[in-house]
Amino acid sequence: MGITKTALNKYYGVLADQYLDEVTQTPKARNRVSWTVKRLFSWLIAHDINRIGDVTVADIRQFIIDSTRIFSSKSIPNLRAGVRRFFAWSFEKGYTTSSFEGLFEFTVAMERKIIPAPPPEEVSRVLDSIDRDTVTGKRNYAIIMLGVVTGLRAGDVASMKLSDFDWQAGEIRITQNKTGKPLALPLTADVGKAVSDYILNARPQSESNYIFLTLSPPFRQLSGGTAIGGIYSMYRKRLGLSAEGFHSLRRSLGKNLVTSGAPLTTVAQVLGHTTIDYTKQYVSLDVVHLKECALDFTGIKPRVPAHE
Repeated sequence: MGITKTALNKYYGVLADQYLDEVTQTPKARNRVSWTVKRLFSWLIAHDINRIGDVTVADIRQFIIDSTRIFSSKSIPNLRAGVRRFFAWSFEKGYTTSSFEGLFEFTVAMERKIIPAPPPEEVSRVLDSIDRDTVTGKRNYAIIMLGVVTGLRAGDVASMKLSDFDWQAGEIRITQNKTGKPLALPLTADVGKAVSDYILNARPQSESNYIFLTLSPPFRQLSGGTAIGGIYSMYRKRLGLSAEGFHSLRRSLGKNLVTSGAPLTTVAQVLGHTTIDYTKQYVSLDVVHLKECALDFTGIKPRVPAHE
């Protein structure tokens, strides 16, 4: 039986109100905490667990596992934290004989949705549609080329400074916003040409050290990854293509590297991953090579059930 949000009976309704009154101070906090306890209590009612003191380790574990089938991977950590806080409170109040603290150390296996990378021809169409004779086009072409060739995150592109480019050594050196880790990437000829064309021929005069600036005065740094993503999405929308964020260019690079046979360790270094676990998702995007790894069932006969 899954998770359903049903009306609480008198016992759980009173318990919920007491808990919310004691641990929340604002209506916003009450709504947030209420989301967790009401779903927990609804699940307990549906499973004929009529007193909080009757809850077992197996019950809590099953509730969390059932939750992973319904809620997003982003919601589950908050749900677990909320359940953990509730049982710490219930143990302190004497409603349960345990806080079940040790239970919340186990890891819940959650499905990770693999979002496919956009086809290369779509990326080419976007690049070809940019008018590189204009100031706007020069800037936007350089931005998107960085995403296509380097796989940098939108926020890192927005934060790039003139000093991040070592033109003599042919390297791009940044500190990643997400991880705080340094990353060095080769400055390829196509990226170098696009960025230098913008800096020399389109970038407004400014004392700012950030490379990519707004088009109108006062010239300032673009407002983070949202602005970068909006630029890429704008061109896709004009072409009638599906909505794809700037991060899809990163997925494309990861997929292309894996398809070309690059080791996962190399892909992880290029994309600036702190652990290879993040890189493994790109194997799932490599449909061609996955098909090559499929088992050959030639000569293997299916087993027929005895009753047939």
